[in-house]
Amino acid sequence: MNCWKRICILTTVTLASTFAGTIARISDPDGFVNIRVAPVRGADIFQTAENGECVEFFARGPEWTHVAYTKDNEVITGYIKSSRLHRDAHCKIPNIETRFGACALGTILAAEFENFTDLKDWQSKYGQCKETEPQEQASDFTAAYLAGHSKQAFAELQSMTADKGFLETILARLSQASSGKDLQAVSSLLCDASNAKPLCERVKATAAKAIKR
Repeated sequence: MNCWKRICILTTVTLASTFAGTIARISDPDGFVNIRVAPVRGADIFQTAENGECVEFFARGPEWTHVAYTKDNEVITGYIKSSRLHRDAHCKIPNIETRFGACALGTILAAEFENFTDLKDWQSKYGQCKETEPQEQASDFTAAYLAGHSKQAFAELQSMTADKGFLETILARLSQASSGKDLQAVSSLLCDASNAKPLCERVKATAAKAIKR
């Protein structure tokens, strides 16, 4: 867990992101809900939230939802069972961006990348934020996504070739990634026609240079 300006971020696996917070109310037969560090049943319980408490959520899947709420003047983010969350027009809590600014929201949403389209949207809104945490998450996601989903990643990059600025951003992110394992995997990719070979070679060279830094 990392804390920044009273916001505790739990870096976890991802869900599909809405990139917009929505206010909802906790409702659980037990009277409270467990806040977990990851969207899986066996994940550690980080906090609890009481029935009736209003929270902001950012990514809602069929089983788990990424939420943020305030406790003891600190914003906590984590995951709860989606069935325990209900939209309620009477919840009037101020959202994270209103209370702490756009970069605070960007820090939370940096845990939600699923693909380069998500990263591109995030980059346009929060890429200029100076905080270290979300920038590191964006860079590490870039390397992990290229390493683990190279075919899909290159297909996305090919569709974005007109946006030279974003392509350069991807290379810059890759050069700043901290995972040697992911960088090694990227530097060893097999470049062929389906991977847009010239781009693939640039990506491989960037990863190889990052390994040596």
